[in-house]
Amino acid sequence: MHTTRAKPLIELLAALLTACNGSSGPTVPSPGTEPLPPAFVPSAVALPNIPAREFVATSFGAIPNDGRDDTAALQAALDAVNVAGGGTLVVPAGRFDISINPATGRALTIYPRLRLAGRPAGQATLRVADAQMVYESVMAPATYPTRLDDFELVGITIDGNGRNNPVRNADETNGDLLDDTRTLRIALRSFRGSRARVADCTFTDFDNGNTISFNGAEVTDVVIERNRFLNAGGVLIDHDHSSIYTDGIRVRIADNQFRSRNGVGTLGARTAIESHGDEHEVRGNDIAGFLQGANLVGIVGAPARQRYARNTIAGAAIGLNIWPLAGMAPANAPPAFITLALDSNEIRLDPDGWWPSPAMVADAPSGIRFEPGVANGRLLRLEMRSNQITFATFGGRAADVDRLSVGISLRGVEPRLAIEYLDISDNTIRDAIGPGILSVAIVGGTVASRIVGNTLTDVGRGRTLIGVGDVLRVGMAIGGATKNLTISGNTVTAGMSPITTLTGFLLASTCSVTCAVGPNTTTGVERAVNITGQGWTVVPQ
Repeated sequence: MHTTRAKPLIELLAALLTACNGSSGPTVPSPGTEPLPPAFVPSAVALPNIPAREFVATSFGAIPNDGRDDTAALQAALDAVNVAGGGTLVVPAGRFDISINPATGRALTIYPRLRLAGRPAGQATLRVADAQMVYESVMAPATYPTRLDDFELVGITIDGNGRNNPVRNADETNGDLLDDTRTLRIALRSFRGSRARVADCTFTDFDNGNTISFNGAEVTDVVIERNRFLNAGGVLIDHDHSSIYTDGIRVRIADNQFRSRNGVGTLGARTAIESHGDEHEVRGNDIAGFLQGANLVGIVGAPARQRYARNTIAGAAIGLNIWPLAGMAPANAPPAFITLALDSNEIRLDPDGWWPSPAMVADAPSGIRFEPGVANGRLLRLEMRSNQITFATFGGRAADVDRLSVGISLRGVEPRLAIEYLDISDNTIRDAIGPGILSVAIVGGTVASRIVGNTLTDVGRGRTLIGVGDVLRVGMAIGGATKNLTISGNTVTAGMSPITTLTGFLLASTCSVTCAVGPNTTTGVERAVNITGQGWTVVPQ
């Protein structure tokens, strides 16, 4: 049995807006002058150009499997390649032990025009020694400003030995680049350079800040593909972490595998991928046991074009977390994202697995969402198509924030989050704790936006949605300000007993130009459409 609804949707959505920024509702920014950008088609990424000469690490005194420190010998080999003008340093099969140089904060200094290659591929391991808790990087260029052009790391395992090098407090990771505390704890780092590739490597047992970081305004043409990131985090404390962190232009992150040490609830396994910058393509990655699959970041002044496609994210609390950042810029400032496309991703959330963990920093699990505390920039084009989102576990926990545990959530720092063209189409969302789709953003521009062909099944299951909150026991809830928006061809099904989804479509937004709902299909719900906003046209079946 469910109790009678006690609060209309418009009041609840207004309360959400007030909780975000103290405003009673959104204000529409001045219209932008930008035309609708074309769909993002990733450019070809330039690959490293490395001289053909080869060197072998064992020729410089590195001896595998002898239990002795090989850092000096490996550095001598790297130096020799650099003096010769570049080439390939072959690391043979076996384990080579390395340690951090206190003077540099890293184990190995790497150079441009260098390929560091395991041969046979996958059989060479560089292992960080015990008691190396505080370090800047395992391998990096000589200084932060040093360019790393034409670099390749292939076929090598890097073992961070995290169980013997745990993060003991948050100050030991993600340090400030402006100080000298040596606390970045990165496996591979470059802040300037072009044409880098990391492929077919394994990064295992890292308890660290970032594992791979190509991060800077002068970073271009980076490929990170077919790597394995295993046994991430899970030692002493929770801390911020991204296995891959990129900021630059023309970056491809493809077909990598990510696994935390202990699966769902693992400490220090916050995010598998964090992508800042323009022309990022993130596709075919397999992520399991991280709090968040990915952070997608665009910033006013350096707007982004990014595409996430065919990624699999399992055992997460948040699938894809979007940060369009405008800071204190005005509402009609340049966009943070020019175009963002999320296509054919499979996201399986495990709320019950994360809620008991000290690693749980977001109380509202969601498949795709805007970061609520910071998302306040504009997006010129946002497409979410053919994604599958499933809340795989939910045992009935009752919390006020459950209404925000949404399949797709368009909610940020209102009233400034604005999407000029929106396409949410052909997604499948099952068993969401809150609504299947929730929007309180400013949506719409001169080109018609659409929410079409989505299938929402057994959503609105949260226990606190019953009673005062059951107004959000809905398939889709649209608030904010809208224009030129069509909602049609969607299916909302309530198949559980007792019924969890009471209403198919709740429309509380004020539409200024041509908004229409229908025809849509609802099965098992009490009410197909409830309109408390203004300016909507209902298209009958």
